[in-house]
Amino acid sequence: MSRRKAYWPTIIAAAALFGAIAVGANAAGAFVEPNVQVLQEFDGTAGPGTDFGWAVSELGDVDGDHVEDAIVGEPFTDGGSTYVYSGRTGSLLYRFDGASGDYNGFSMADAGDVNDDRVHDILVGAPGNGAGHVDLYSGKTGELLHRFIGASAGDAFGWSVSSAGDVDRDHQADVLIGASQGFSGAGSGYASIYSGRTYELIRTLNGDRVGDQFGSGAASSRDVNRDHVPDQIVGARDAGNGARGQVYVYSGETGERLLTIDASSHGDSFGSFFVAGVGDVNRDGTPDIYAADYYDSTNGSDPTNFTASGRAAVYSGRNGHELLSWVGPDADAGLGPGRGAGDVNHDGHEDLIVGSYTSNAGASNAGRVQIFSGADGSVLRTITSKATNEELGFDAVGLGDTNQDGAPDELVSAANGNRVYIIAGARPKP
Repeated sequence: MSRRKAYWPTIIAAAALFGAIAVGANAAGAFVEPNVQVLQEFDGTAGPGTDFGWAVSELGDVDGDHVEDAIVGEPFTDGGSTYVYSGRTGSLLYRFDGASGDYNGFSMADAGDVNDDRVHDILVGAPGNGAGHVDLYSGKTGELLHRFIGASAGDAFGWSVSSAGDVDRDHQADVLIGASQGFSGAGSGYASIYSGRTYELIRTLNGDRVGDQFGSGAASSRDVNRDHVPDQIVGARDAGNGARGQVYVYSGETGERLLTIDASSHGDSFGSFFVAGVGDVNRDGTPDIYAADYYDSTNGSDPTNFTASGRAAVYSGRNGHELLSWVGPDADAGLGPGRGAGDVNHDGHEDLIVGSYTSNAGASNAGRVQIFSGADGSVLRTITSKATNEELGFDAVGLGDTNQDGAPDELVSAANGNRVYIIAGARPKP
């Protein structure tokens, strides 16, 4: 059963449901494919239903060992928790806990180097209490640098977080925060950009209408319009025709809306959580955009279990046209969670990692992840769980080469099993 289908503010009731679902997840590390090497396994300790791995993120090297590190969220403990792990050794570097009802760890991101100490910093979203808030932590020391707070009670500020890149050209990374229920819980939504140097508001981007849930996904794009300033991507899961969802790209320089991307005709939650800037997939000199809808019903849906086939695509950063797309094979796949995976096969194109977290391919609700070529969309690798109810692929992202064997590795969540894996990348054949 898909837990992501729950809508705010019913997420409290949904959190109670999560516990019942999570019971029965089988032992970890069982895969259909024989060549799957787990480099690190992180396990939640708070028990079933806490969704350890609800969201995961890559993080620049914060412990000085020249390897990317990892962030894992567990929002459905009492107040929620966020964990930072060494990508090389798997050791716990930091733990950040929320107050009761915060949902700390609902979202998190590499903030970039906000405080100019040459170490990447950490954003943690806690959209639960009041208006919601986002904490910015030093990657170097773990200390709290600043707390950003939403405008009004019920805004779900911190539903999504991302680095914004250096929008104000002061040579320090800025911050992008989505509030999908703003204003005051009405659900039009907004996304705010703050200076990383001063923490002052640079601008606020707003949803078009009540109920759009603008800010349900947020990410930094590279420079789409070639003005030497990074641009921003914001998802609105209930915007557009039939409330199927839209994704927007905004100029980091001016805040102008540059692109509007619509869901497919079978869409439902397009732009929810999984939006990302990716490299120049089609080599036209402009970086491109990843966006997904895990509840797209192109190949069917199962309303009883709140699952659907799901859909993911890469869109041109130049004009918003669809370049590549993938659809889950059946009504239980849940394809969509993912982002860039790096250049896995060394062909000069950034590749994509995409989860199908409710897939039954290996066992009931076990999930799977696939790596797709950014050049032609073909499948480069499949990793299929055999652990019933694990939901491998609940979130997934490329992590860089943590074991330094020449192949980029993958950070993959199995949140219904309260597990997260670092899986060794498959080295391309000579």
